[in-house]
Amino acid sequence: MKKKIAFVFPQKDFKEAEFKKISQFFKYYSVELANISATRNDAVADSGLAITPDLAIPEVEVDDFFGLVLIGSPQSYGLPDHDQIIDLIQNFKKGRKVMGAMGFATGILAEAGVVIGKTVTGSLAEEQNLLTRGAEYTGMECEVDGNIVTARDEKSAEEFVKKIAYLLEV
Repeated sequence: MKKKIAFVFPQKDFKEAEFKKISQFFKYYSVELANISATRNDAVADSGLAITPDLAIPEVEVDDFFGLVLIGSPQSYGLPDHDQIIDLIQNFKKGRKVMGAMGFATGILAEAGVVIGKTVTGSLAEEQNLLTRGAEYTGMECEVDGNIVTARDEKSAEEFVKKIAYLLEV
């Protein structure tokens, strides 16, 4: 049975490199991705690439997925969908699902309260946010702590996906 991941990204200015690399590596592991953003309107990357989401955040049913992967942008915070993303993360935590975040998105995991006491990495710009919210920040390329996988940036995409695939047992 093919495993399905909720792949969540901001409606605007997400990093195209992160999106493409993660998508490519999950395809290698035969993991299906559902592209999810705040609405079903086209989400636009930092490069101008437009992606039509499969679902809007409010439409996500946690039980339909084996895990959640987040990518972000420096503008991820304070967007109208921010509370919806926090609720979604907390629901995936309650469901004991695999969760992954790369770069700026690691800060969103912290805001959702799921990294307290966890060893994580992410964008250097998120270090203080992660530490303040109870995480142990390492600055390494990729970290796994329990069912949470974090990565510093798109250069870590292959290792990031490999670790999530391992947790998914694919």
